[in-house]
Amino acid sequence: MAGPVQGGRARTLDLLRALPRVSLANLKLNPVDPTQPIDLTQLVNGRGVTIQPIKRDYGVQLVEEKFSLVPYYTDAKNRGYLVDPAKFPEARLELAKKYGYILSDITKDKLFKMLSTRKDPRQIFFGLAPGWVVNMTDKKILKPTDENLLKYYSS
Repeated sequence: MAGPVQGGRARTLDLLRALPRVSLANLKLNPVDPTQPIDLTQLVNGRGVTIQPIKRDYGVQLVEEKFSLVPYYTDAKNRGYLVDPAKFPEARLELAKKYGYILSDITKDKLFKMLSTRKDPRQIFFGLAPGWVVNMTDKKILKPTDENLLKYYSS
């Protein structure tokens, strides 16, 4: 199911430039299924993002506007998806102290497996590595083989 992605660094930059730009400020996350990890599929289903394969849309490029939300998404207090996961326990404990409740043990939750699943922020589809391209027509997953692409997506 895997095949090479043609081109080198210049082709990679062309692909990134061709992605539709989605502003963090305009991203609508509702409604999404809170029992599932949020990925591009969730964003499209939640009507926050439009992907048109006929126009060769292969993903989106998140961009900042003059009112930057990057600090919001990188702050553990906001449960931002770009936060270092090691910072969450401290933020959860701080919030529990602030509002006077005891943290529950999520290891006993029936949704524990889903709650403990983590997605790399560079992944578009949950479960597929960053840089993999899904060809829906041919029902194939194309994995990059170019050294520059492998280095880019592994950083």
